[in-house]
Amino acid sequence: IGSATPETIFIPVVVHVVYYNGAQNISEDQVKSQIAALNQDFNKENADISSVPKAFLSFAAKTNIRFVLAKVDPEGRVTNGITRKKSTVERWSDDDRIKNEKSGGVAAWDSRYYLNIWVSNLSGGLLGYSTFPGTPADKDGVVIRYDVFGSKSTSGSGPFNLGRTAVHEVGHWLNLKHLWGD
Repeated sequence: IGSATPETIFIPVVVHVVYYNGAQNISEDQVKSQIAALNQDFNKENADISSVPKAFLSFAAKTNIRFVLAKVDPEGRVTNGITRKKSTVERWSDDDRIKNEKSGGVAAWDSRYYLNIWVSNLSGGLLGYSTFPGTPADKDGVVIRYDVFGSKSTSGSGPFNLGRTAVHEVGHWLNLKHLWGD
């Protein structure tokens, strides 16, 4: 009897870039670097896996989850998995207005089929936030500040330039809570 090997779960991702100015309209390369960071970190393929503290090393696991930019939109049209919208809103908060077209944001794609990630400028030092499972479909997803999104982020040399903010928030989206409790 052989050991079971779990199948890979592919999660189609749509990244909604909601920008006020050109700097916030991040590149496709920056988006792709975030998808790569998600896949590396959720599968123990990140270059710094050896720096995981010994106390947590036994909990690190390859999840067999792969994040891929959506190839088809909700209407069946070919897409690169990135939407872009110029908005009159300069900064967003965690009130989910970014997920509403009437507020200057972008509506979620059907959350049964896509992980929605909104990328924009956030206020008050907020790097990002996420919903947990069970959230209404029109609010379901992750919001990340544009300058900490991806490993080619515009945040420069660190500490938020490795795509880990989105990794952290996608963990919440997958129902992982903080180690210290919520």
